[in-house]
Parts: sequence; C-alpha cells; structure tokens
Amino acid sequence: MAFVPASLTKGLGAWPPTTPVLGFVPMRDWVFDPLTRGLCGFLLVATVALLPFHLNAQNAQALDVTDGCGSQFVGGHLLLLEDEQGSLTIEEVTRPALLSRFEPSESDKPNFGFTDSAYWARLELVNRGPDPVKCLLELDYPSIDTVALYVPQPSGDFDVLKLGDQEPFEDRIVKSRNPIFELIVQPQSAQTYTLRFSTEGSLQFPLLLQDVFKYFRNTHEQQIFWGILTGLMLVMALYNLFLFFSVRDRTYLAYTGLVVSYASFLLSMEGVLYEYLLHDLPRLATRSSTVPVVFAGLFGTVFTAHFLKIRSQGVALHRMFKGIFYFILCLVPIAMFAPYQSSAKVVVVSTIIWFIPITSSTIYVWKARGYTPARFFLFGLFAFLVGSTIYGLRILGLVPNSFFTTHSIHLGSAAMVMLFSFALADRIKLLKEDKNEALSARVLEHKWAEAAQKEAAQAWQSTFDAIGSFVCLLDRQGLVLRANQAALDLLERTDKDILHKPLSALLKEASGSVSSTPPPGFDSGLERVESFIEFKNKWYSFRRDPICGADDTVIGSVYVMADVTAQKELEEQLFQAQKMDAIGRLAGGVAHDFNNLLSVILSYGEFLVESATDADAKADAQEIVKAGNRAAALTAQLLAFSRKQVVRPALLHPSDVISDLSKMLSRLIGENYKLSLELTPKFGRIFFPKVQLEQILVNLVVNARDALPANGEVAIQTDWVTLETPRQTTTGELPRGRYLSLCVRDSGKGMDAATAARIFEPFFTTKGPGKGTGLGLAMVYGCTHQAGGAIDVLSAKGKGTRMTVYLPSADESAAVSSQPPVWAKTQGSGQRVLVVEDEAPVAAVIRKILSAAGYHVLEASSAEAALELLDREAQPMDYLLTDIVMSGMTGLELGAKVATLFPTMKVVYMSGYGFEALSQHGIDPASIHLLAKPFTREELLGTLMGQRG
Repeated sequence: MAFVPASLTKGLGAWPPTTPVLGFVPMRDWVFDPLTRGLCGFLLVATVALLPFHLNAQNAQALDVTDGCGSQFVGGHLLLLEDEQGSLTIEEVTRPALLSRFEPSESDKPNFGFTDSAYWARLELVNRGPDPVKCLLELDYPSIDTVALYVPQPSGDFDVLKLGDQEPFEDRIVKSRNPIFELIVQPQSAQTYTLRFSTEGSLQFPLLLQDVFKYFRNTHEQQIFWGILTGLMLVMALYNLFLFFSVRDRTYLAYTGLVVSYASFLLSMEGVLYEYLLHDLPRLATRSSTVPVVFAGLFGTVFTAHFLKIRSQGVALHRMFKGIFYFILCLVPIAMFAPYQSSAKVVVVSTIIWFIPITSSTIYVWKARGYTPARFFLFGLFAFLVGSTIYGLRILGLVPNSFFTTHSIHLGSAAMVMLFSFALADRIKLLKEDKNEALSARVLEHKWAEAAQKEAAQAWQSTFDAIGSFVCLLDRQGLVLRANQAALDLLERTDKDILHKPLSALLKEASGSVSSTPPPGFDSGLERVESFIEFKNKWYSFRRDPICGADDTVIGSVYVMADVTAQKELEEQLFQAQKMDAIGRLAGGVAHDFNNLLSVILSYGEFLVESATDADAKADAQEIVKAGNRAAALTAQLLAFSRKQVVRPALLHPSDVISDLSKMLSRLIGENYKLSLELTPKFGRIFFPKVQLEQILVNLVVNARDALPANGEVAIQTDWVTLETPRQTTTGELPRGRYLSLCVRDSGKGMDAATAARIFEPFFTTKGPGKGTGLGLAMVYGCTHQAGGAIDVLSAKGKGTRMTVYLPSADESAAVSSQPPVWAKTQGSGQRVLVVEDEAPVAAVIRKILSAAGYHVLEASSAEAALELLDREAQPMDYLLTDIVMSGMTGLELGAKVATLFPTMKVVYMSGYGFEALSQHGIDPASIHLLAKPFTREELLGTLMGQRG
C-alpha cells in the first residue's frame, strides 16, 4: 500500500483518498482553500503538459554507493513516517513498533506543502567496495526551519547534526545556502541514516546525494545562474533609478522598488539572503520570503498606475487602484507578524487576486485606449503570473518538485523584468514621439497663430465693415482713426479722405446742412453722449462712448450712428393708434349716452304719434321720430368706429354679398363712372355681420366716386391670401393666417401722405361743407378692427387710391347662428318685471311702455338696490331687465347673482354698446338675451315675449 500520511485523511469526509496523487496534500486548515483550489486548478490544468511530472514510484531500498555517490535525488529510496504532533524522539522512532510504520516514499522529491506535522525519513546507503565512500547529502530547498540528521553509533547512541533557518549558521559544515550533511560509508558495510524535517513553511525535502566534486560543480553553476539573474535585476534597478533622478518620473522609481522587492524575494527563497546577510537573524530570515512580496505588490500597484496613466483613464479606475494600494498596505503587518503559514497563504491568495484588476486594467488601457506600451506590460504580467502560480502550487504541495517547478518563479520574474523594461522602452519611444509631435505641433501652432492673427484681423475688419450702422473710432482729440464701410458710404468718402479729420466737419460736408451735424464739441468730448439727428432726409440716433486703456484712462471714443427712420415711423403709427383709440373711446362714450337719450326721444315721439289727433301735430311727431332714427344711425357709425357696437355676425360668402350689392353700387356711383368687379370663386367664407360688410363697401365706393374725374373707374377685387409671417399695414400689424382681401381702387386724384395719415379719424373730411360727415372711413376702420382685420392704403397724388381691407377667414365650426329677433306687438298678463336702469328718463320710458302693455313694473337705480328689493319682495319676480354698464356692480354681475339666487327669473340685458363689455367678461352676445339701445316699443315688448314660454 502506498504511504499516505495520516494528516491527509482527517476531516476529508466523502473525499476518497483511495488513489492519492503523489505529493497532493489538501489544506484542511486553510481558510482560503476553496478559492485557492478554483484558481490554482485552472492553471494546473493549463500547465500540466509542461510540468515534468515524473511519478516513478519505487519501493524503498538501500542505495548502493560503491562506485560513488554521483549526483542523484534519493527521494525514491526513503522510508517516511509522519509525526503529527511533532513530539516523537529518535529513540521512539527507532523502536520496532514505529519502524514498522515507515513506508516507502512515492516521489524523488517529497513535497507535503503546508502542514503542522513533522516527518521522519530513513535512508540506507551500501558500500561494497574496499574504500570508504564520502558523500554530501544536500537539502535542495533552503526554506526549512530545522532538518536533523541522526547517525547511529556502536554504543547505541546517535550523533545529531541540526541545520536550517532556525539553527545557527555556523553549525553548517559547508557554509552554503542549503543544509548539507557529510555522509561517510565504510567499506563492506551498510549505514542507515535517520532525518527529521519540520518547518513553519512549506514542508518539502528534495534530498540530493552527490560527490564532493559534483557538488562544487553544481554550486558553481548555480552561482553563475544566480549572479546573472541578480546582476540583471540590479542593473535594471540602478538604470531605472538613474532615469528617475534624470527625468523625475515616479514611474521609474516605482519600477526600481518593484525590481528590488522581487530580487529580495527570490534571494530569500533560495537562501542567499540567509547565507550572506541574515544568518544571525533566523526569524527575520523566515519572514524575508513574504515581506518582499507585499512590498512588490505596493510598488507594482504604484508602477502600474503611473505606467498606464490611470489618473487620466477615468475616475473609476483611479479609485480602484487606490483601493488596491490600501488593501496591500494592510497586508504588511500580516506578512511581518502573523504566523508564517498564515501570512504565506494570505500573500499567495492576495497576489493572485491582485493580478485580476491589474491585468484587466492593462487590457482595457491597451485595447480600449490604444496605449501600445501596455502590451509588453501585459506580457510581463502573464509571464510572472504563470511562473509564480506554478511556484506557489509547488510550495503548497500541489505539484511535485522538478527543475521547471523549482525555478518557475525565477524564470517568470526574469521574464517580467525584461518585458517591463521593454514596456518602459516603448513608453520612452512613445514619449519621444509625443515630444516630437508636441514640438511640431508648437511650430504648427505658431504658424497657425500667425495665420489666425491675420485671419482675426481680416475677420475683425470684415465684421467691422458688416455692421450696418455708422461706426467711427476717434482719438482723444476727436480725429477719425478708423471707420467702417457703412460710415464711408454715408459720408461718401474713402479711408484716406477721412483719416485724422474731425468727424463733425465730415458730417457737415456730407449733409450740406448745419442742422444735420452733432452739437459743437461732440467729437472732442470724452463723456457718453446720446441724441438724434436728421441726416439726408432720414433720422439717426447717435451715441458716443469713451474707450478706456489698461489703466482705465480714456484713450479715445467710438461714435455709432444708427438709422432709426423706421422706428420713428412706428412711433408715429403708435401715436396715431393711441390717438385713434382715445377718439374711439370718446366716440363710444358719447354714443352710449346719446343712445340713452335717443331711447327716451324715440319712445316719447312714438307716444306723440299714437296720441296725436291733429294731423299737423301727428306730422310733427313723425318728424321727431325720423330725426331720432337718423341720429341713431349716426351713433351706430360712432359705435362701429369705437368697436363697441352690438353686432350679430354670420357666415358669409363675400362674392355673393358683393354681387347682390353691385346694382345698388352702380346706381350709387352714377352713369358717368364705370364699376368693375373681379371676384374670387367661393373658396372660403368670413364670419362677419352682413350689414357691416355692406356698409364697408358703400363707404369705400362712395369715397372712391368722390375722388374720380370724368369717366373715371372704380374696381372691386376680392382674393384669399395666406400670410406665413405677420404683415405691417397702414392701420397696424396683421397676424399670420388666412384672410379675405377686399380691394377698392379708383383712378382718381389720390392723396398726399399727410391726408392719407388722417383719413380714418372721425369727423375728418376733405369734402366741402354739407358734403360729408367724416364718419364713413372711421366706420370702416372700426368694423374691420372689431373683426380682427386691418386696412392697407396706397395712394399718391394724381395716381389714384387703392384701399385693401383684410378680414379673417372663418372656420364654419366657429360660427354661431345669430338671427335677428322677430318683433311682435304683444300684451303682458300681469307678469312682474324688475327694471334696473341708472338713467331715470330711460327707466321712466320703460316703465310707461311695460305698464301700458299689462306688466307689473318695479324699478331700481343700481344693482345693489335691485338685490335689496328682491330680498324684500315676498312675491317672486318674473323678469329682470337690466342695463349692462352701471356704476358699482355691473348688469352682468347682477344677472349672474340673480341666476344663482332666483333660477326661475328670466334676465334680459340692455346696452348702448354691449359687445366689448360682454367680451371683456368672456360672454358671447349671441348666447344671452340682449336689447340694443335705442330700442322701440315693439323691440322691447318683442324681447320680453321671446323670454316667455
């Protein structure tokens, strides 16, 4: 049965140890065991083909040294015994009971990894020759605490020689990095040697038996190997340290620390540090194999961060590297003070884990960022990863000892150092290229700066000349230094003609008028000045601002003159609009009050007509009613101008209205003049009162006729236009949308600009006395703007006049049918009516009409009085007849309260101009019962009749 130490079978549970692999020892006491198995298993499978895994198990037998010791590993000739507690003595293990428990070794180079057990080994040498044979037994693994050799004596005692890191170095017969024992086998005899191995680290004892000559030859070869390897690392460290002091790049300093740390680790693992430096410090010698690895991780992290320029690769990578650095920093006390087994395990696992983010970051910077020096860096990382992983598996006892596994860490480290140096060289090359590119870029930048300066000067001049306003730069004395193209064009001069000349003199010469120049001293002053001047029949605003130097002293001034003629015209239009609005408000107020009076006059006139028995008195009364109706028509024109007339719009085809009106228009202009129609097909309709459209046509045609010479012509043209952008007209801006264009043009004498500016003012007329009231075009203006339209006037002396009225197109869905009420004479039957009117004469007329018609009438002079009366009245009211415009609470507000408090009461409103008052409250006149003033008795009674039922 193959030898399996007892420690291998403890606590393994279902794991079957029936066919153990030589040297495989599960780490039952290792906290990181599952992770280590996963990581190391993959690498073991990947590298197993490369490992000289010679498992030549032999039956332990005596080793014949008759012909010399040669140079051979004697693991296959050993008998092994595991001392789990480490408490057995040489006397105990040489007793027959324990001798029978020794079992043959299964490996030439036994390796049990990390274990707490001690191991005993027995080796028998046979010399059949006539001469003594002297051999050296070398433990070719320096990192062992204690190895003791027991040589039996004829007296039954044992000579003991103890070597190892925990033993004094001076006890070594051969002062070597490895423990070496001298064995002498007498002729014609056999000698059995017993060895005891114990260590805090990895327990492995590749025993090499060799002749003295071969030992020294092997030692010489190893010294050459170690000298080359150490010299290479030393040269690289010194070279990069020199580079650091030359260029002050911390990348080279970190690389130097990395190389020194790995060199210290390798020298420690091979016993060189113990041999030459630390043989008086055995505990420090033990820690010398873990502490350098931790420092190598620290320097490696810093080196990688600087080499890959992690700070510029992103915040996430930078934070990750800082975390790695602090994590490894926490491992320093573990590596220095924790038990060796624990610290070694933590260091091995941490190194493997460290490689994951370092490698992934290198791949990212290489592939994603295109940083080519990272490729050699990545190859170096992989070379060291493979070498260190195989070496780690060896010291863990997971792979057997061989030349490749023994020296894998050295080969990987050497490859890493070389590849890192290649990476640094590539980085230097890249930096040189970047430096050359930067130098070339600076040269190009200088050339570009010169070109840009020229372009900037040209751009400045182009921009300066592109300014549409007059701009001049003056010095402190007011002399011209530079002027833009607009200034040159306005002055009608060239640059040479205006340079170093006073600006006021240049303006005076260009205009030929003293009034067109700025005030005296304008071009010589240095404070800010703003004003307006009229220059070459246009208005300009001018402004002078001081120009200050670096020390805030005034070094000159800039003179800007902008054409504000259009602005002035807009101001005139605004002033005209405000004036028209004021006149409109005045006209509307007058018409409203006049309608109240007309309501009284017409009503009493009708009373006189009905009650007169004398024919002359009746005729006089009828004349009073006729005059009142003419006055009502006049007030209707005033209300149309003020846009406060009560109107009832409808959907109209303009062509139909004009066609129906054409015969009357022809008779209106007379037989001596020609009327022509150019009407568009029925492609749209307008939502507009028909009577107002007829009034607009009649007024425009009558004004055109009055301006015609003999045999003149009036033309009416309609069209549909769509405005994509707002259009400025004579009477204001027209918003974008679809409009009816109603144009009336004549071949008359035309108007000058002053006359055309006033034609829409009420009572303005160019006709003689008794030939016009001056309200026709004012009515056209009021009706058009009340509908949201505008008017454009084009006229010139001797060239006729063209007036175009724009009315908005209407969507049929927006139209509200508004048919005029059908008036009828009717009598009441005692219904109760509350009349609310602040004009006492009007209220008296209404009371008289309604009382005579059979209604019971109550009066209130205000809305507040009406509410108090309703509260006092025990009997409910049937109707509320209220004026809209009153002081205090309006009729609309009263009607809303009555509708809430007395839902059965019917409400009728009265107004002299109800449209705008209702619109301001969001109420459509067509949606309520409205009685327009002045009204007749039939209209009043008919409205109440319409509310009954």
